[in-house]
Amino acid sequence: MNTQRHSTFRLKSSIFCLAVAFWLILLPACTTTPAAGNSAAANGIKYGGSVSIMPGPFGLFTRSFNPFQINTRSGTLGMIYETLLVFNQLNGKTTGWLATNYLWSSDLTRLTFTLRSGVKWTDGQPFTSDDVVYTLNLLRQYHQVDTNGISKYIKDVTNPDAHTVVIQFYHPAVPELWYIAGQTYIVPQHIWQHIKNPVTDPNPDPVGTGPFMLTSF
Repeated sequence: MNTQRHSTFRLKSSIFCLAVAFWLILLPACTTTPAAGNSAAANGIKYGGSVSIMPGPFGLFTRSFNPFQINTRSGTLGMIYETLLVFNQLNGKTTGWLATNYLWSSDLTRLTFTLRSGVKWTDGQPFTSDDVVYTLNLLRQYHQVDTNGISKYIKDVTNPDAHTVVIQFYHPAVPELWYIAGQTYIVPQHIWQHIKNPVTDPNPDPVGTGPFMLTSF
């Protein structure tokens, strides 16, 4: 019995080591480099270098960077596309990201976001409230990409100015803050409005607000 358990342990250890080696040694399929447009060099940030993303044990790494597809590979969410807020599930802290602030109405049916100024997409275009409104309305129009089901709660989305987004709900919907601000990745309107089918389009050349941009595949 001891020998059998020892053999089983060795087998599991070998599988684990092979899995780690698989992730670390495989030739990279995708390379991203830091996008230098969204942070001030005065902060001591050094730009350059690259991050290589490998296919992993889930089949071939296809050139698909559509943040609304459930099979989107690592490197798309967070590194290229970003959310309005970041929720730390370990300590419960909420950090402003593309939005610096949010405010609920007294009846909890209206949610207002104040967006961060000076943010640019990696193609140099400014990030504005138009992009947020477009993204949320995209989910309302194409329910297939609304994987969190937020569209059924939203009555209307408006942007009174370039840095303000107002979401009106049918009824009090405080739990939706997590899905709208923390799980919805904002896409650029000036690019996505020309995509014929956002449900199936692979988005092979992603343009995001994140710290990295795709340079080779």
